[in-house]
Amino acid sequence: MRLLRGQTLSVIVFVVVGIGVMAIMFGPPVVDVEIAKVGMGPLQVMATSEGKTRVKDLYEIAAPIQGRLLRVSFKAGDIIKQEQTLAVLEPIAPEFLTARSLAEAKAKAQAAQAACDLAKEDIKRCEAEVEYADAELRRIKVLKETGANTQHALDEAKKNLRTKKAELAVAKMKFREEQHNLEVARAGLIHPNSSVESSTVSTIQIKSPINGRILEVERESETIVSPGQVIMRVGDPRTIEVELEMLSDDAARVNIGAEVRIEAWGGPILKGRVYRIEPLGYTKVSSLGIEEQRVRVLVDFEGSDKSWEKLGHGYGLDAHVVVWENPSVLLVPMGALFRKRNKWTTYVVKEGRAYLTPVEIGHTTTYHAEVISDLSKGDKVILYPNDQIVDGARVRSRD
Repeated sequence: MRLLRGQTLSVIVFVVVGIGVMAIMFGPPVVDVEIAKVGMGPLQVMATSEGKTRVKDLYEIAAPIQGRLLRVSFKAGDIIKQEQTLAVLEPIAPEFLTARSLAEAKAKAQAAQAACDLAKEDIKRCEAEVEYADAELRRIKVLKETGANTQHALDEAKKNLRTKKAELAVAKMKFREEQHNLEVARAGLIHPNSSVESSTVSTIQIKSPINGRILEVERESETIVSPGQVIMRVGDPRTIEVELEMLSDDAARVNIGAEVRIEAWGGPILKGRVYRIEPLGYTKVSSLGIEEQRVRVLVDFEGSDKSWEKLGHGYGLDAHVVVWENPSVLLVPMGALFRKRNKWTTYVVKEGRAYLTPVEIGHTTTYHAEVISDLSKGDKVILYPNDQIVDGARVRSRD
């Protein structure tokens, strides 16, 4: 009986050991994983946008009237002073006359000359009538003194003399008018290549409104310009700012005074602050052909670092605007999170096994997420879990 009982015990031990060996050989393998810890730390949520620099006070120097712009001697980058002459406008030269317009101009000039001659002869007639009326008045005065004529005749003679003098004055004014008409008609015959003394040509000098630099010259060669046509742009590069074209839903989260990190401009990372959010949005088509609502957000540089002075007007850059921040929150790596049944989920490692755990998170960034509940400080989570990991799987750290 004792022998039988010992044999039975040996068989049981053998079976148990065999089952353990089989479980190790044919059971689920231990998966090597990368493990991270949940911990406390600062979190900043940023909205990223492309932007460009611009001079705060940009002036467009434009032609006030139509005229001939003389060649501009300034180049982009030249330093200018307030009230310095930047451009000069002269009157436009007369147009070329066709055969018909030339004949019409000549006919008008001849008609004006004839009218002028007629007005001159009318002056002679009026002068003769004044001379006759004056002599008639003297004769009547003599007769009146001798009693051979009446007072009424004397008054009529005086009135007639005044009338004739008035007619003479009108004739002279008419002659001057016809002379001016003749000058106008002759001006219509001026050829474009006719020489005109420079002293008789009026010019307009366009002056600089500020102390600064020439940013761009649009019209350099001598040409005809229309009213309002831009000749150049000027400004002070020392008063530079950043203009961001943010998506409207991102701009709605930005506050005045928000911190901005500026990079990808060819130099070190710069700091700035939002000082204005324009109230009007606009539609812009993206490079993919998608219509997007954009809002302009303006940023001022800050700090003692003057690296931004290397930037000019219209330089491209990337900006990251802080829309939310907290100096101490519970953080979990984004690489440990995935969506399962429309919920954020992670694998928590406890005693060498992975346990599927739903997680409630708040703000997120590219690398970390704010933990609201279901995780604690010091919890170990699996980074980038693959399809070999299931709930309850045996795992071990690669470290």
